[in-house]
Amino acid sequence: MGDQPILCVERAVLECGIGRSVPTGLTCDQALFHAVTDLFVCHGKFLPRRDVEEDPTFLQPIVYGVVTDGQRVLALWRKERLSPQGRYVEARHNRKIGLASGGHVEPLDDLTHGDFSRRAMHRELSEELIFAPSAPPPSALQPVGMLMREETVFDRVHLGLMYRVPLSGSVSLPAGSDEYDRIMLLSPEEFLAYRDDMEGWGKTLADTILAGRFPLRAPVSVSAS
Repeated sequence: MGDQPILCVERAVLECGIGRSVPTGLTCDQALFHAVTDLFVCHGKFLPRRDVEEDPTFLQPIVYGVVTDGQRVLALWRKERLSPQGRYVEARHNRKIGLASGGHVEPLDDLTHGDFSRRAMHRELSEELIFAPSAPPPSALQPVGMLMREETVFDRVHLGLMYRVPLSGSVSLPAGSDEYDRIMLLSPEEFLAYRDDMEGWGKTLADTILAGRFPLRAPVSVSAS
């Protein structure tokens, strides 16, 4: 798999810190989101990905940004990817459709300075997509909650840190993207036509949006007069 260092934390430490088992499904709870990211700052460590990719005693945070114009969500079609010798390439989602962009937290995201997950999210968006007229600044990325599945050994080691990424212009793939074939904005009503081809997290996210538990527009705060 290669020696790429990624952020992880012992599951027992994280669950002790939040006082419960990690909830499954998509949990839209900003307080829990921030409690978990604080625990990664205090107790996280960077370990080679090959050492933890199938070890459920560790959890790996995946920053996962839902790009939305408030009515539609960006769907991303993954390519058929192969793993060259000595280099790990994510292949289990080949030809699957995702409803978010993101990836692992790396040492360059710097746990010691500010909001590491927002910084990692902004980096992943900048690597995977092109926004016009410009990419949303880090301050525009809105933490939503967490996503967790337990169906497979790979599910059990990954914990999604969910962000809403507001889209005010257009978005496209960089030339020669090595991860995605194409992208398209889908309305929730269009999810069902593609659901069977979605990766696991995409299905969970689609179901949560259709159930009205993940608003595509950020709630408007009302100031007391």
